[in-house]
Amino acid sequence: MILLRPDYLVFELPSGEVIPCSAEEVAAELVVETTEPLDPGILKNAAAAVLHYFKSELGRTGVSIGEFTEALKRALANFGFDVVENPAPPTLQQEPEFLSPPASLSTAAAPCSEGSLIDIGKSSAEVGELGFYQVLRQDIRSRLQAAPPRVKYHGLRECAQGLCASKRWTSRCQRVSDEIVHFLRACLREHSDRPACLLQIQ
Repeated sequence: MILLRPDYLVFELPSGEVIPCSAEEVAAELVVETTEPLDPGILKNAAAAVLHYFKSELGRTGVSIGEFTEALKRALANFGFDVVENPAPPTLQQEPEFLSPPASLSTAAAPCSEGSLIDIGKSSAEVGELGFYQVLRQDIRSRLQAAPPRVKYHGLRECAQGLCASKRWTSRCQRVSDEIVHFLRACLREHSDRPACLLQIQ
């Protein structure tokens, strides 16, 4: 299963291999030279901006190294840096926490049990945030009982905004979004007896 930490993306290497890894670590391997001395804090902020772009704005958790590189170049250009990228592919290491990554970023062919975080949020609106997590636990538990190879939830951003009763994306929305991801990861660990189950949250 792939249980992504908030600062992780699933990277597709030129070889076709896919590895979950920290966006900041990949950025550090990709950049070998800039026009001016590059403060580590700037690289960290640029990597965070790229992570936000893919996960929050595009709703994606998987990217190719090429896509990530181009987005990182644009982010650093906004800070006034021209980048020379490392010609060698990054040497990503798979964390022990991550088991059985898919053969490619496309998992459309795998049977999927799909749920809507927006609908769950609406159905639990009267009982508040605590009630939302209770309903969400019941939902993922019932899906895992059918032992699907893939469980997918969509509407994370909209759901977080709804729970915060916010029309704009705020730091509190981001915190709630991260809490939902952590909660689903914990539920999968607790209730799934199929380690090959893939959890996707968009």
